[in-house]
Amino acid sequence: NQLSASGVWERHIGSARQLFLAKAHLHAFAGFANDQLKKLLGQRNQKVTRMDLVERFGYDTKFAMHALRLALECEELVQTAALSFPNPHKDTLIAVRNGEWKQEDVVQTAQRVLRECEQSIAQSPLPDEVDRDAVAELLARAHREHWQERGL
Repeated sequence: NQLSASGVWERHIGSARQLFLAKAHLHAFAGFANDQLKKLLGQRNQKVTRMDLVERFGYDTKFAMHALRLALECEELVQTAALSFPNPHKDTLIAVRNGEWKQEDVVQTAQRVLRECEQSIAQSPLPDEVDRDAVAELLARAHREHWQERGL
């Protein structure tokens, strides 16, 4: 997009990623992970049924991979107030997606990580809520700079 092309993203928004994160987001990650676990365990109606994966591995490895990924991302956010890209657990996640883990091991690991996240939220370096005023000011500055660069 034009903001990215002008370098505004890199100068303003990309360097202030921490402004967009808060402890409130941790509950969303945990909720998404739990939703994937419920789908994996057939405890929730889902429209997507990957019978090929179930026939091949005995369970839907895609739901399993996403459940574990989200749990591990929640853990990283709790501990570091950031997410790493590429994902530092990508080899593990690929192994889960390829059916190299037993379903019960994925479920137990994801549930353990999520329990630990819930217990650690209070100590997380993330702020409780996003500072909406700081985000609004950052976005306004980025837009002003973008249009000033174009002489408008």
